[in-house]
Amino acid sequence: MNEPLWDEMDVVEDALRSWPRAQTPRGFSSRVLQRIQKTPRAAIGFRLTWLDVALGLFTVSIPPVLLFIWNSLPLTILMRLQFEISVLQNTPGSQEILFLTVLGAVALLVLLTLAVFLFIFPTPTQTKNPG
Repeated sequence: MNEPLWDEMDVVEDALRSWPRAQTPRGFSSRVLQRIQKTPRAAIGFRLTWLDVALGLFTVSIPPVLLFIWNSLPLTILMRLQFEISVLQNTPGSQEILFLTVLGAVALLVLLTLAVFLFIFPTPTQTKNPG
């Protein structure tokens, strides 16, 4: 494959910077189209696997299962849970512990959300000029 000469590339750079006054080199578009036709195309590598489906179904099924469990609990257990929560809230010194626990949980969720976004949307890598 013939690599373009750097002075030809400089002409293209000048043409792009001073558009539309400067002309591109002769035969530039035909050479570009020939290189595109010769470049092998990568096959699409995405396939839906059973693990993707299983994780999706598991994640989607968590809220209905929790709702079902909450609705199936006997009234005495719910009353006991409310009593324990009120005792915990009224115990001296527990307010700070509850606040720090909730604050830590929120911070953890924010960090996990950022990690997921960085994993899903990675920053574009910068290419170096081979000159």
